[in-house]
Amino acid sequence: MIRFKSILSRIVVLHLIAVAITSVLMSVALSWLLTVATNHIHNEAMAEQAEAIAHQLVVGPDGALSLHLPPDQQGLYSQPYGRYSYAVVDDTGKVLFSSLKDRGPIFPIDPHAPAVQFFEQRKAD
Repeated sequence: MIRFKSILSRIVVLHLIAVAITSVLMSVALSWLLTVATNHIHNEAMAEQAEAIAHQLVVGPDGALSLHLPPDQQGLYSQPYGRYSYAVVDDTGKVLFSSLKDRGPIFPIDPHAPAVQFFEQRKAD
């Protein structure tokens, strides 16, 4: 073990150790906080998009649902754009509307899941 002859050198070394530990802990804490904040913002954006699609659902006089997206939303969910997809699914798991080519669900349907779910899927180019 290193022995310091002066109290000043001990204080300097202990301060350097404290600064190093604080730097590591702050880096970890800020990284975690950034991840939490990013996920929160992402979930809010997904909820807003789901709500925007839900506002475009219209019940006809015969009780049938129809979905008429405005042109800006049609472009956002178009296959050539390839950024976002949606699927409106009823409580039995039947796909009512989908932006996918095969008109299927985006993810497997879980009957025990909460009412609204957000998933992320990366597609290979």
